[in-house]
Amino acid sequence: MAAHQGGGGGVILSELSASVLRISDIYAREHGIDRDRDWALLKMQEELGELTAEHLRMSGRARGEADHDKLGDEGRTCWACC
Repeated sequence: MAAHQGGGGGVILSELSASVLRISDIYAREHGIDRDRDWALLKMQEELGELTAEHLRMSGRARGEADHDKLGDEGRTCWACC
């Protein structure tokens, strides 16, 4: 299933999810992290917080420079965690 239905390629969600899982496996192995159900819930909360922070910057309600690309990156990371 493609994330983008219009013309001109899009990100394929299964590929994004596989990539995130591969990176997560490496990170967990290198840092000795046990990714159980509790970890998954807390990680999702962390990622949603980062997305929220960037949204607040984009809407002028938080300090720091807004970055549209970072907002997209944070959104993709949240989606990949699902």
